[in-house]
Amino acid sequence: MRTKLRDAPGDRWEELSRMAQQERELSSRIDAMMEEWSALGEELSQAAAALEQEPA
Repeated sequence: MRTKLRDAPGDRWEELSRMAQQERELSSRIDAMMEEWSALGEELSQAAAALEQEPA
């Protein structure tokens, strides 16, 4: 998407604006997914550590 934005012709402002908005939305979604993934990884790590602490 960023490559398309960089290479887009400058005479089609409406399309360029739409593409920029799509890029921002996708970037925001990716950031949210990465945060969720990180939180889930931390949760799994804590659960694994708790299981290791339990007596057999």
